[in-house]
Amino acid sequence: MISMDLSRRKQEHIKAGGDVVAGNKYDHSVNVNNVLNPATDYMLELVKKFKDEALTNNKFNDIVDNLNHYSTNLDEDTIYDLEYKLKAGNRDFEYKRAALLKERIAKKIKLNENSEAAQEIYAYLLSQVCSDFNMHVYPLIKTSSIIQINLLLDERVIKPAQAILGENVLRLLKEDVNGMIYFLTGNCHIKWE
Repeated sequence: MISMDLSRRKQEHIKAGGDVVAGNKYDHSVNVNNVLNPATDYMLELVKKFKDEALTNNKFNDIVDNLNHYSTNLDEDTIYDLEYKLKAGNRDFEYKRAALLKERIAKKIKLNENSEAAQEIYAYLLSQVCSDFNMHVYPLIKTSSIIQINLLLDERVIKPAQAILGENVLRLLKEDVNGMIYFLTGNCHIKWE
């Protein structure tokens, strides 16, 4: 066996980009670079959005309150379901369709509950439908035929609500406006008798 004593070797005139070692080198130094990264653009946007929402939070609460008004039953003393209310107004033949349309619009409202703009659109439309019905249709219910009432509903409630939609970003159909009528009926904002 041939043994070499590495400690006797000379290393001269060596060019390297680091240490040149002819054996084991132990480095016990520790470098810790603790750099706090500045907020990313995304986080800066989120912070700005949060601050903006905090400023408009009262406005959003007002919009939600307006929508809640139409989602709340006005007759707290006596609670009747949609079927009873339609039957009282001789419109019980509409119940199945009315229940489906009422449920459809309720789901659409729920689907957009986190959008301030959508909530404002729904509150505005429900207010318009309720007001137009109570001003133009309700006074004639007892003295007009169902066909006359349906024509009044179309001309004085449904078409004006559709006209308000403009670009219709929520993609509400004529049937959805009908659903609003039944939604409001179910919560006692609209009466048929």
